Amino acid sequence: ILLELRGPETLAAVFILSAIVGSKRGTNKLCRTEVWRNNKLNGVRKRFDREGNLIEEILFKDGNAICKTNFELADSLTYIRKPIDSNLVYTEVYTMAGALLASGHERIYNPDNLFWFQNIELTALNSIAVSASRGQSPVAYAQSQQPVFLSSDEGNSIQFHPQINLYGAPSLVTYKKEGNWIYYKEYSGQKLNMVYAQPLATVLGNDFRHFGKLLNDNISNFDLVKIVGYDSILVKFENDQVKDFYGFGKVDYTHLEIRYYTSPMASVALFTIDLTEYPKHVKTLGQYNRYGEKVGVWKHYDRYGSLYKKEEYLIPRKPEDEEDLGNN
Repeated sequence: ILLELRGPETLAAVFILSAIVGSKRGTNKLCRTEVWRNNKLNGVRKRFDREGNLIEEILFKDGNAICKTNFELADSLTYIRKPIDSNLVYTEVYTMAGALLASGHERIYNPDNLFWFQNIELTALNSIAVSASRGQSPVAYAQSQQPVFLSSDEGNSIQFHPQINLYGAPSLVTYKKEGNWIYYKEYSGQKLNMVYAQPLATVLGNDFRHFGKLLNDNISNFDLVKIVGYDSILVKFENDQVKDFYGFGKVDYTHLEIRYYTSPMASVALFTIDLTEYPKHVKTLGQYNRYGEKVGVWKHYDRYGSLYKKEEYLIPRKPEDEEDLGNN
């Protein structure tokens, strides 16, 4: 549906109804609305789910997307992303009431060369356009997405499954956390602040309700003492995996470190596939005190994820002191 106003500048409002893939008929459900000025997207484009709920808003200026807002209805969260360059976005996460929960950078993972903002279901029209731009039919594209079996240069056996997409649809854009992310305590007027020590998982679940489980899953292998709580958490990510976890509270300070094995390059016939986008195996993990000294239990794993060594620091020790001991 197109409403067009003509004047010094041509302004068009477009209302697009959702279509049923593989069917010649459409539906009466609104899919998206957008505004065009002088043959370029300008203003806010809105996307709706199949139940009619608003799930996305993108602000365009002269055809360029400058801000994208996603509404995660199941979790009652709002994600606001702004592009920094072709590979990076700055992201803020809010509650539906407007409270800031987290902020940081995300790397754009875009294997099928879509626009940076295409991370939700594409319409049938968009899918066909992307396939055609590759010079490849949707059927040929779907047939090319077959599983392959690899062996890495280091002799490890790896099974690789490219994503299989129905109707030749391209892989959607995903966002992977990169660099520093800050998570803020979710205060509640109905809940008194705890003044006694609790397990870290309990603290994260109570005070960081929306992201507590995600954070705890990344640090669940640590042997930690109980804590009173954190006001904020700083997490350093690399390719969506936690490298360093810092918890800051009135009483507590925590620094957890995780290091990983380098992802292998796998060869298949004449081709080499870069596996750096896949999760890496943990190599070592341990804890520092606020003075940068190793404390508590440090764990070491082999490439297959098996624990082969544990070190317990009864006396805090600087990492450089260990290097000096190794050189003597």
